[in-house]
Amino acid sequence: MHTLAPYIFAMMQVWAPFHIHDHTGVPRFATMARYWGIASDLETVVFDPEEAPLFDDPAVGRAETAVLILAIASYESGGFRADVDREDKPTGDGGHAWCLGQLHDQYASGLTDRVSCFRGMLHALRDSWSMCHSDDGDVVYRTTGYTVGHCEANEPGAELRVKRARDWWSLAPWLPPVS
Repeated sequence: MHTLAPYIFAMMQVWAPFHIHDHTGVPRFATMARYWGIASDLETVVFDPEEAPLFDDPAVGRAETAVLILAIASYESGGFRADVDREDKPTGDGGHAWCLGQLHDQYASGLTDRVSCFRGMLHALRDSWSMCHSDDGDVVYRTTGYTVGHCEANEPGAELRVKRARDWWSLAPWLPPVS
């Protein structure tokens, strides 16, 4: 059993509190349930033994991967907006970007649910990290392949997303369950 979903759920409430969606007319309990689904689906992807995490630490690398993915999704989706949280049609970038991760091209191909969206995000990030290799492990630089499609130093979008993840991790790192 994993304990990451409640941790992810807490991050979501801090970064995009439920009340910011009240203007949509969707009852708050429905937003809470959707957030819980997002947290559970992200946990499913990062703990899939077939998926390698972005971070190597055997104890917390998968959790760190989830924090970065969620930080990116929080920006890409405008705070986990319900109208962006869908896989049946593109919702951003002039009708070219899909799901919470605002995926493009091959990463958006075959989306069926939120799990496939998060899996696409992880694959896009993994490809970004391969393309934007950094000898010093600069996470911001390595993330620019995802945010702008090429490697770029000091890219503001990547800086914001990685900063959000790092700030959360330094404030509230996830602790693995004690066996």
